[in-house]
Amino acid sequence: GVNIVDSCTINNGGCDPNATCSHNPVTNAVECTCNVGFQDVDSGSGVRCEDSCTINNGGCDPNATCSHNAVTNAVECTCNVGFQDVDSGPGVRCQATTTTTTTTTTTTTTKTTTTTTTTTTTKTTTTTTTTTTTTTKTTTTTTTTIRTTTTTSVKTLSCAMLTSVYRFISSN
Repeated sequence: GVNIVDSCTINNGGCDPNATCSHNPVTNAVECTCNVGFQDVDSGSGVRCEDSCTINNGGCDPNATCSHNAVTNAVECTCNVGFQDVDSGPGVRCQATTTTTTTTTTTTTTKTTTTTTTTTTTKTTTTTTTTTTTTTKTTTTTTTTIRTTTTTSVKTLSCAMLTSVYRFISSN
């Protein structure tokens, strides 16, 4: 017998490693179709598949990042930081987000009361010169009373003694 071998089982039917090999239902010719996440970049009759994200950013908005779904490998577009998706449909159209800047001014008033007690000790020497002139008029009256008692029986005063006493009294 004749051994029929599916050509897609040998070297992927000659298709790109990132393509799926199949057969045309009418002609049974090999058909290569790029896998999900890849795009045919061959301008001729062949199929050359490249990562869709490397071609025109995978069709994503210029303000988006192109990546692949972890399960299906389909292209996923995610708006970059500072942008948001504004497309209501399945596409992604990224528009800059409105940035609201809020400025908060906080005024802090610090009142510092400082009490300073200064004790000053001053030694003051005051020299007061007072000139006092005191005029004292003293009138001294000296009264000397001499009593002479002559006792003849005991002594006799001589005339010379009496003269001395008289002179004494007169000089004072």
